[in-house]
Amino acid sequence: MSGLHHVELRPRSLRYYREALGIESLIDLPGLGARIWDHSLVTIRLVPHENQCVIGRDPRFQIMARFTAPGSSQPDDMQLVMTTHLDLHSAPALAEEAGVPVVAALRVALMLPKGYGRLTLQSRNSVDQPRIDLNYCSEPEDERRLIEGVRVAWKVMRSPPMTHAFERVAGLSDSIIDSDEQLKKYIRANIGTYCHASGTAPIGPEGDANAVLDQKCKVRGTENLYIVDASVFPVIPSATPNLTVMMLGERVADWLRAVRH
Repeated sequence: MSGLHHVELRPRSLRYYREALGIESLIDLPGLGARIWDHSLVTIRLVPHENQCVIGRDPRFQIMARFTAPGSSQPDDMQLVMTTHLDLHSAPALAEEAGVPVVAALRVALMLPKGYGRLTLQSRNSVDQPRIDLNYCSEPEDERRLIEGVRVAWKVMRSPPMTHAFERVAGLSDSIIDSDEQLKKYIRANIGTYCHASGTAPIGPEGDANAVLDQKCKVRGTENLYIVDASVFPVIPSATPNLTVMMLGERVADWLRAVRH
């Protein structure tokens, strides 16, 4: 998922879209789908030396570093993620730019975004996929931090150990790095998902109009219906969510076991 466009998020609940499609709403939970958070990332493609970046020979993800974006008030709000091999066969234009079908990649990830998107229904048919608007960089501070993050990544790549590790950088240059406007264009053309979408059915206390679930992950207004995955986060965590979701699963399983016994 790459490229970027902004969506005007007017204050409409998922109920609005259900009713527009002629779907009866039995329980109105305005927070359902009202926010979808994601970690966005910008990919910098590194053309490898000959016989390097061979798919199947090396682990795909090698190393990750956390850092705080220059000027940010949120500590550890960014990551640099080194990817050993990125297959460009599905993106012929990028493969042509790089001159090779497989590259290495250094990815700049924004881990504490201020902006969010929305999930809505497109059809009455339950097998049709919903519309997902991730709405990256809708908040200027998110775009500013990605700009600064890419510049940090560029400094890393220009350091002596890194300059010997690959042939060249594809699609990015000093002139782009030095220009805010050109770097914005690069980010908007190369932004994508870190695959951590979350927050479409958030937990929250009684009285929180946005809370779809109570503090034990039960859907409000129902009995014996629970949700336990990344959709329950009221805000996105500043780390990859795998372990957090596993912890939630174990915790809710303990609660349910206690109720049934």
